Amino acid sequence: MLAAIAEAVSLAQRSGIDAAKLTEGLAGGWADSVLLQIFVPRMTPIGLAPIGAFRTFQKNIDTVAAIAYETGTPMPVSSTV
Repeated sequence: MLAAIAEAVSLAQRSGIDAAKLTEGLAGGWADSVLLQIFVPRMTPIGLAPIGAFRTFQKNIDTVAAIAYETGTPMPVSSTV
């Protein structure tokens, strides 16, 4: 979900759209979510310090991948992430 939000922010910015307004524009629709409302404002300002480490994100994704492998659970979206 966060990867999709980051891509939406990037697409909006590169298209000349004020990405900070994505939360307002998508509020109440199918694309709206708590994550959208929290992370778009964190992703749009220039020069903010990171709020987390990539290695933590990677550790979490690796854990999901390992459990999926061990249980034989197909995870097409997670494997793409």
